[in-house]
Amino acid sequence: MTEQDDIAENKEIAAAEKIISALLIAVKNSALYPEHHESYLKSVEKLRALFAEFFKGSEYLRWYVEKDHLIFKGQVIRHDGENLSSVLFRDGIRWIEIRKGIESDEITGFLKILKEYRMLSDNADGDLATALWEANFPHIMYEAEDAFRDAGSVDAAMLMGMPETTAGKENHDPEYVPAPEDPLRYAPLPLSSDVWQISPQETLELQRMVIKEENDDKTKDVLDILLIILKEQHNEQEFSNILDFIKDEFRQSLIQGEFELAHLMLGRMQEFKRVCQSESQSKASLLQNFFMSVSGAEVLGVLYKVRPALEIANPERIRSFRKMFNFLRPEATISLAPMLAVIKNPQLRRAVMEIIGALASKDIRPLEKLLESPEEELVHRLVFIMGKLKGKKIGELLLKMIGHPSEAIRREALNSLMSGDNESVSLLFTLLDNDSEMIREMVSEHLYRKKYPDIEEQMLDYLEHRRFRYKERKHISACYKILGRSGSSKSLAFLEKVLFDKPWASLLGIENAFERDGAAAALAEMGTEEAGSLLARASRHPFPSVRRAYKKATEDIL
Repeated sequence: MTEQDDIAENKEIAAAEKIISALLIAVKNSALYPEHHESYLKSVEKLRALFAEFFKGSEYLRWYVEKDHLIFKGQVIRHDGENLSSVLFRDGIRWIEIRKGIESDEITGFLKILKEYRMLSDNADGDLATALWEANFPHIMYEAEDAFRDAGSVDAAMLMGMPETTAGKENHDPEYVPAPEDPLRYAPLPLSSDVWQISPQETLELQRMVIKEENDDKTKDVLDILLIILKEQHNEQEFSNILDFIKDEFRQSLIQGEFELAHLMLGRMQEFKRVCQSESQSKASLLQNFFMSVSGAEVLGVLYKVRPALEIANPERIRSFRKMFNFLRPEATISLAPMLAVIKNPQLRRAVMEIIGALASKDIRPLEKLLESPEEELVHRLVFIMGKLKGKKIGELLLKMIGHPSEAIRREALNSLMSGDNESVSLLFTLLDNDSEMIREMVSEHLYRKKYPDIEEQMLDYLEHRRFRYKERKHISACYKILGRSGSSKSLAFLEKVLFDKPWASLLGIENAFERDGAAAALAEMGTEEAGSLLARASRHPFPSVRRAYKKATEDIL
């Protein structure tokens, strides 16, 4: 970078420190004063003005979060008062970014969330990352370490209803001594006759419970009988007719919200299917069609209608709803996903997101079709879910979504791609030449910080074969620093050539200074003995262009 670039960067760092200070003051004022108090409004307006001034020269402002400090452009941002970094770090926020265009309303919403979660304990119900996700601010981005933390990640064992281990009733503490048996423990207590009287409302509730239990038992009994008939049935048409009847019963259980019963029905049908696979291929094929049918819109379409009842369901009922999808095919995503855009209950929304994630991990194609939906809120949430999955196809879809017309979806796709596994590196490299300067800067900064294990060879190939223009000097400097941070002895020959090649070129006015400067910066980042030897040689070089590159690189490191 040039001296002017250094000055501009130092100004940005100073401005970022001012913004942090103003943010802390605004959070405190939000806790001290009502929303319409003059002191609070002034602090919001000051924060908005600082953002506006900063964004005259930049598209976004990103802080990286460490346990006890924030980092901006590689510099530790110091601030007084409350430790904002520890609050963000506690709730899994790894970086937070403010985008150009943010206004007072959005700042106020952000302050409310910070005020609400800054004093919560580690065991509090809910977290800041979830609150930011639900607020869906258009100009505030973040990366959370574990977006499904409260509900668990997309855990197939949990989703599929695997048996949960519970503590036994016996106490195995070696120092535990049971209390002596109290002879009066089971003695009857004198009770008033009023205790045995029940109200009309209690009578109705008891009747409802008895009817439900009887209906469930009847359904289970009928299913047992039908399975016996199916086992002995050899007429395909009759076999299909019975499956249609069971499908209708399953659909009816969904309408009534009896998800435990629905789960039981599918479980028994799945077990019957396993038996048939070894005995009758024709029956197994018909059962395969049965599961395809109950996973389709004809049956699962009723879920949208029962959603209001699910919104107020207790956790146990939501767990039964989630376990039911263990036996359904990935095509169930088509009927389930539209609920995401309208669900208000956070626990239910997380459950649905987990279900979709688990189904997509089996077959991504149904979710891929939904990405073409005009419903931006739905697509946004689906892209978020994809960010929690792995695989080459997932990366390709996320890369495609970076070209989506919606800025919020583009941001989510880029965040998801950058938070992916090592398979994402090649895809991220394609974004180094993206038309958007903001995307190029975000990707290069991410690659510098992440330090992927196989990045060296790809960056070497990129720098060796890419022809840069002068206006790309900032991008070139970033790429060389990435190589230096992740490079090894394999990069030395290339960096030596760039640093010392044609040192006389500056005398003829054809100097390619920004690449020479980049090579020196890469060697300084590398920090090995071999790299140090090359820099020492550059410091004594007879040509000033090489010495200048050495000086600039070592000053940048210091």
